[in-house]
Amino acid sequence: MVLKLKYSGGEIIFEAEESFWDEIEIIGSPHADNIIEQMNDLCISAEDIYNEVQTFAGVSHDNGGAFFFEISLVKEHGYYPFFIKIKEITTDEYLDALLEKKNLNEDNSL
Repeated sequence: MVLKLKYSGGEIIFEAEESFWDEIEIIGSPHADNIIEQMNDLCISAEDIYNEVQTFAGVSHDNGGAFFFEISLVKEHGYYPFFIKIKEITTDEYLDALLEKKNLNEDNSL
């Protein structure tokens, strides 16, 4: 049995795998804080697609540099968005996602 955790950021509620939160913890602040902000925006802007995993690439900026990541979620009508996986990716993988329009923009929207 996989434990599902809920997160509530104001009026935004989503669920995520426990392993997802473990990865966020490994990433650490301040990137983790920025990624969670982007997740909140993604909850609003991602399409409701039945039974399909959606994957997006994003970037978090810090004084130490940029952190490129890929995030996967399921968002179906009538259910909270469910985040499955997050992982670090290369700059090239991020640029590929830009070309495919599967990225989170600098303003944290699709």
